[in-house]
Amino acid sequence: MGSAVFPVDQYNYSGKEALLFDTNVWLLIFGPQYSVNDPRTARYSLGFKRILAAKACIFIDALILSEFINRWARYACNNVPAGQKLQNYKAFRKSLLFQTVAQDIAATTRKIMNFCNRTDSGFDTLDIDSLLNDFETGKRDFNDQVLEDLCTRRGFYLVTDDSDFKPVNLTLFTANAKLLQS
Repeated sequence: MGSAVFPVDQYNYSGKEALLFDTNVWLLIFGPQYSVNDPRTARYSLGFKRILAAKACIFIDALILSEFINRWARYACNNVPAGQKLQNYKAFRKSLLFQTVAQDIAATTRKIMNFCNRTDSGFDTLDIDSLLNDFETGKRDFNDQVLEDLCTRRGFYLVTDDSDFKPVNLTLFTANAKLLQS
């Protein structure tokens, strides 16, 4: 399969696909910040179920896992009830409020890891100068570039909701209308 975009919830997956889920998809399926009424959550959850049923291989790397954990923690910090607000994120992390959040994040992360195979982003072989040159233009996110390189090198298909991936030469699975219009 070359460069193409498919609806995540309608594709007929097989056990041959090797998929890398972007952080935004893990957050839509398992994160606290999206409503169960968000249509994207339902579409990615259905796609996830179809992928599992097909026994396709799901991969994850430290960059995605770190982003998932940190974005959830910062979301929790930013949504502390007004009467319990703390000075900053570090104060939140040291508070009793954070302990419950951290336990939820850890439990969910363990659940995600049960579905995934670990992979490495290949940081030691990345052309950092090239990535930084693209980043400097303001048109490319650095982490997105690392994920694109990982998918290209390893032959992974990317499951993402990030419309920044529209111009890349990857096979994408998404519920994002902007990506599906290409």
